[in-house]
Order: sequence, then structure tokens, then C-alpha cells
Amino acid sequence: MAKSIINNKLAVTCTKLLEDTSLKCHNSYIRDNSNSNEDLIERQDRNNSSKNSADIKDPFRVFHQNIRGLRGKMDELGLHFLDGALHVICLTEHHLMDYETDKVSIPKYKLGAKYCRLSLKNGGVCIYALDSLTYDNNDLTNYSKDQDLEICVIKLNTLLNNIIILCLYRAPVGNFKNFLDTMEKTLDLLHKPNTEFIICGDININYMEASNNRKSLDNLLAIYNLRSMVHFPTRIVNNSISMTDNIFIDASRNYTTEPYINGLSDHEAQILTIHNVPVKNITTDPYYIRTFNKNAITEFQLQLSWESWNKVFSSNDVNLMFNSFLNIYLRYYHSSFIKKERKQAKNNQWITKGIRISCNRKKYFFDYADSSIIKVSKHITRNTVKFCLG
Repeated sequence: MAKSIINNKLAVTCTKLLEDTSLKCHNSYIRDNSNSNEDLIERQDRNNSSKNSADIKDPFRVFHQNIRGLRGKMDELGLHFLDGALHVICLTEHHLMDYETDKVSIPKYKLGAKYCRLSLKNGGVCIYALDSLTYDNNDLTNYSKDQDLEICVIKLNTLLNNIIILCLYRAPVGNFKNFLDTMEKTLDLLHKPNTEFIICGDININYMEASNNRKSLDNLLAIYNLRSMVHFPTRIVNNSISMTDNIFIDASRNYTTEPYINGLSDHEAQILTIHNVPVKNITTDPYYIRTFNKNAITEFQLQLSWESWNKVFSSNDVNLMFNSFLNIYLRYYHSSFIKKERKQAKNNQWITKGIRISCNRKKYFFDYADSSIIKVSKHITRNTVKFCLG
């Protein structure tokens, strides 16, 4: 008899615990969808902007380095990019054959474009893009020629325009006239309205000194309002200092460039940071939520009321009793409030903040309001739509 009384008290305690926990979660859910709709929408907008598009306030970062051979360096190179802070990685002189490029990878990045030499050894260029970025790959194999101009390109789809990123390499023994002519044809092919270029690579033109080759290249790039943005040595060997690696972008951009020393090559890397580039993002990873509604809470309470709690009282050890109680409680909790998989919703630009607030209010009325309120809401909505449509 005493044990039965204790069991009943325990069941009552569990019910009160439920009211203090699950119902609070439930009420907070209602509160978020009614009294604090604007706060909820702002949080949703922030989440959508971080998941469905790159953070507009965060900078867009491009990494370039003449790596002088990727074989045996991928593991160490990948350690520098684990945080995913760089959006695009451009590498020149990877020294890989075409079949080898599919066997090397950088965590959190995917191979966006590549060029491997067809007849000669070494050389080659490649571009790795962050997994979440959306881009297109333009095949420029017909425009590439070993040593003269080795080039690959990706086109990023941003919320404002298209950014075309070119990674290129010109060997010191390459024909400069062929390089310049092919560059002109390539830029003319890729240039479209509402498009801008980011060109990075090792062109083997020392920008630390004036030369005819530098002047000719600058004149060509000036047509597209492109300027050299690297202002520090990129290669220091013995007593030789040069700046043959370079990055060219629109001169009107708000940017910074900085050297990055990783010890993987005799060419120092460069990091370009451009501000206010709203790049589109893809997220395929699902997320999971628990739904607290009246039916689920009733089911939870019912399961707790049917529990005998024999396992809890089968031991005299307080710790074992608590663990048994917690296991039972959580088992019913997880079976009543089941996790459901959700995929990231598409961030449609036409869905304004006001529309999102109205949708959440409608959902609240549908889930928790009585039938009379729903009828009034439908009537008001119908009249409003008729008035707007004339």
C-alpha cells in the first residue's frame, strides 16, 4: 500500500515536471510565433542568410599560391584551410596529371576547375571552391597552351552579379605575345554585362619593376578596369626579390591583400579579401526539430501515468534509482516528441519580412486558436485579398 502511494506520488511529480518543462517549451514556442513574431523573423532571416547565402557582412576571401607541386603536400595544405574561412583556393604549378587531380582533395572544398599539361611535365592550374558555394565551370582547354598560358575558370553566382575567377600560369620561357593575345580572347569571351573578374596566378612578370611586358598587360586589363592589387614580394630566393605572383580585381572594390607564409613553396601565398560580396550558398545538410503540440504532450503524460516505476524502486542506491528514473523519462520523451528531418528552405528574395510575420501568425491561429478565431481570420484575409486585387 505504501509503495503504491509512493508510485502515485512519483507519477504526480513526473506530471508536474512535465508541466514545468515540456509545457514551458510549448509555451515558448507559442510565444515566439505570436507575441514575438518580429524577433522570430529576424532570427530566421539571420539563419537563412548564413545558411542559404554567404554572409553579406562577412568578407569574401580568395587564396592563391604557386605551390610548386601538390604531391605530398595535400595533407599539410589542408590543415591551413580547416576553418573554411577561405571561399576559393587557386593553385598554380600543381605538377599533376589529369587522372591525379581526382585523387587529391582538400577537406570542405571541391575541385571547381583545373588544367593539366597535355605534353610537357609540371605546370598546371586548379581552383578549389568551398563546398557550399554555387558556381559554374567554363572549359577553357582550347584557350590554354602549355607554358604560354595555362588557365582555368569558375563563375560564382552572387546575389548582385557574377564573379568570374581565373587562375592562370605563364612559364618564364612562354611566348608573351601568345599569352597576351589569348588573354584578350579569353576575357572577351567571358565578359558579359553585370560581370566582374578576379584574376590570380603566376604570370612571371615582375611587378616590382617597370617593363614593356608589364605595361602591355596593364593596358589590356585596364579595359576591364582591372588593377594589380599585390604590393609585396611574393618570392624571395637568396638575394633575389620579385613579385611575379599577382591578383587583379576591379579597381573600385573595397579590398585588402596580404601575404600568407606556409613554407610549402618558395612562392609566398597571397590572400585577397573583398568586402560586401553576397555570394550564394548551397546547403544540403538537413536539420532536425522536435514539435511540441497538444497531442504529443498528452501522449507523453499518458505514458508517464501508465509507468509502474518498478525499476526505480528495485534498488536502494540513490544514483541507480535516479539513472533508472531518467532513462524511463527520456525514453517516453523521445518517443512522444519525435525528431523530424527538415531541409533548408530556399531563400526566396520576394518573401519579405512582413510576409514571413503573416505566415507565422496564420500558423499560430491554425494550430492553437479556436474555430471562431480561424473563421474571422479567414474572412479578414479573404476581404483583404479581394481589396488588393480590385
